[in-house]
Amino acid sequence: MLDYDGLCFEELFVQYRMAMLRRAFQYVNHTHDAEDIVSEAWLSLLLHLPKLSHMDEKARSSYILRCVQNTAISYLRKRKSSNRLNEKFSYDSPNYQDSSGDIEIEESVHGLLSCLPNRERQVLELKVKGYNDSDIGEILGIASSSVRVYIHRAYKRIQAVLNGIEHP
Repeated sequence: MLDYDGLCFEELFVQYRMAMLRRAFQYVNHTHDAEDIVSEAWLSLLLHLPKLSHMDEKARSSYILRCVQNTAISYLRKRKSSNRLNEKFSYDSPNYQDSSGDIEIEESVHGLLSCLPNRERQVLELKVKGYNDSDIGEILGIASSSVRVYIHRAYKRIQAVLNGIEHP
């Protein structure tokens, strides 16, 4: 049992799981996505267990549900950004032609990546391969918070290029 100053994390999980799922579902309207959001929120809450232990019940409840809300909003923003990239490189685009179109799309993606500074490109390539922020940070010898900053900057730079702006 994981606890901190008498606050048992497993008991919190049992107590708030359904409320958290309902809150996440309000944002994404999909059960699996809501479960992913709740899982990510629990990981965040685990890091804040000392803070939760000093809150009264009402404040703790508000804090937990706000954490789910913020996680859901971040999830939707990431999905929206990802959808923009997918739309830009849609298979319905006029440049797509069976398997030869794959080469054109791949060249476009490599062109986009080449506009990124080296560190942003390294971080983004590892992220696309499925590594999480802490793993990327460990591989590259940087803090996981720096990884998030590099990813954010890379996305901004790519969005600027896709929107026809030379320098983001």
